[in-house]
Amino acid sequence: MPSLDFIRDICKKLKSQDLDYYILAIQKSKPEARVDSFIRISEMESANALEKTITELKEKMAKSKEKFIESEKEPKKEKKEDEKNE
Repeated sequence: MPSLDFIRDICKKLKSQDLDYYILAIQKSKPEARVDSFIRISEMESANALEKTITELKEKMAKSKEKFIESEKEPKKEKKEDEKNE
């Protein structure tokens, strides 16, 4: 499993610059991916901005998942022989 030290270093740097953040690190594995989150919210304004962003992200993710599910239902197109050799 990859180390998250790099992300922790980024969080320290952001905090030293007095920046709020919400960072997700998705580690792909089977049977299920693992998500680590790092968050620093120091003001209500940041909390409100994050809440709005999460709402927008949920909407975008729902649309993306629908497209992904539909594409998985479609039969895979085989590449032409000349495309395989490129």
